[in-house]
Amino acid sequence: MDVFLTSSLFYDVYDEQKWNFAVRLKHNNYPITEFSTINADTTASYTIEFYGVNAVQDILQQNFILTASVLQNKADEYFKCAKRLYIGSHYTNFTGSIVLGHGQNNNQHYSDAKISSLRYWHNYLPNEIIDLHAKDVLNYGPEGPYQNIKTFNVSPLKTGLYVPQIDTLALYWDLENVSGSDNGSGADPQTLNDAGFFVEDISSGSFYEARNNGFLALATKFRHTGKGAFFPRLDNTVVSREYVYSAKRVLPETINSDDLIQILNFDDEQQTRDTRPVNHYFSIEKNPYQAISEEILKWFGTMKDFNNLIR
Repeated sequence: MDVFLTSSLFYDVYDEQKWNFAVRLKHNNYPITEFSTINADTTASYTIEFYGVNAVQDILQQNFILTASVLQNKADEYFKCAKRLYIGSHYTNFTGSIVLGHGQNNNQHYSDAKISSLRYWHNYLPNEIIDLHAKDVLNYGPEGPYQNIKTFNVSPLKTGLYVPQIDTLALYWDLENVSGSDNGSGADPQTLNDAGFFVEDISSGSFYEARNNGFLALATKFRHTGKGAFFPRLDNTVVSREYVYSAKRVLPETINSDDLIQILNFDDEQQTRDTRPVNHYFSIEKNPYQAISEEILKWFGTMKDFNNLIR
């Protein structure tokens, strides 16, 4: 399934700009339709979407969305075939030579992008959720983590099987723990660009659920570790440590005032003999449960689903 989409030009994107991109394939009647094979060869019943958003803290600065129609048979082939993901440069079969690009110049598919993560969902994430992920770099939750994706009885799933949206995350490569490349695999110490590194898939895995919870669990309950390749040996410059502005959400039990600014009637307070001393006390509380609560909060794309959990 080859679909080429080109967005508008956005300038100064390398000037400390952070973008979130989403590529989505959905049925045109989503979410109230079952998979159908009627007129499979001629009906363009699927739509592929390419969405990008640029946010600074809680302010959305720029975004775009591009769409294209996909034939039913092409979409079926995509859903059924095995998949391998990559980020960065595009190599032939992931181990060969660099792939030539499209167009008149046939530029090679090199990449100078700085990428922090990659996620693959067996679920549709709307623009609202992608926007929230762009605002908070630590958040990666779906719209309703505990809502069943089988609300409209999609036939390939087992009857009566509860599959929450939180379980549709099949792959999550988090490059935060990558510190540099290894010592390479070639026998010649002068060999260049034969080193790499491994990337952990931090999505949850369960061998029992993968074998007993239907075909979807076969993709979502196994870990898919990534590997970086074609880097110089023992090179820590393959990773760039940078600070990213983020609009982090506070915990539900944290109460903040709407306005912490006080307008004083005078700047300096004159002290006299009758002025009583003022004592200031500071206390620091360390709660191990806060760390757990913060990890839980990452799974919620929005706080709307709390209505279904808190009674």
